[in-house]
Amino acid sequence: MATAAAIGANAGMMTVLTSNITSEAVSNGVWLEVLQHHFPPNRFTIAPEQNNQAGRADLTVFFMYNDNNGNLCWDPIFTLEGKTPGVHITQAHIIQASGYVRTLSSANLLNGRKFGMLVAGQEVVLLVNNGGVQSTQWDRADTNINQYNPGTPFNVWGIQGQGNMVDGFLADFAQKF
Repeated sequence: MATAAAIGANAGMMTVLTSNITSEAVSNGVWLEVLQHHFPPNRFTIAPEQNNQAGRADLTVFFMYNDNNGNLCWDPIFTLEGKTPGVHITQAHIIQASGYVRTLSSANLLNGRKFGMLVAGQEVVLLVNNGGVQSTQWDRADTNINQYNPGTPFNVWGIQGQGNMVDGFLADFAQKF
């Protein structure tokens, strides 16, 4: 399991994430490593191609817990939608990924907000939904999730330069559960 910053600093991994011959599946496999680092299997599981009301998100993180009766439960808390490396993230991609974020059940734990990620190789857009139709970007990964103030335009980060910010966001998010 690796962090986004470690992958961004690894020349071989960056070749995988920036090559236009790399498939979406391989790129998603690299991002699965990052998610597994931040969402360990003792509390979370990560499912590929999870069907939800908006379609099939490439990767969905589930929080696993026991309810008051001791029954094992799992709630979808985070999605990752991946695109082929070399493809520039478009508004259509953001709309698609935002649809997956809207279907999550984690809002009760996060003051009504739901979070996810859109990636195209090494490019990243972190998404937040406040319960409405649209998602906005989380552009301050150095800020506590509870202090998030939406309304910023979408930016695309690169893990080579901003991997630590992506890791900070994911670590902070996972600690909420």
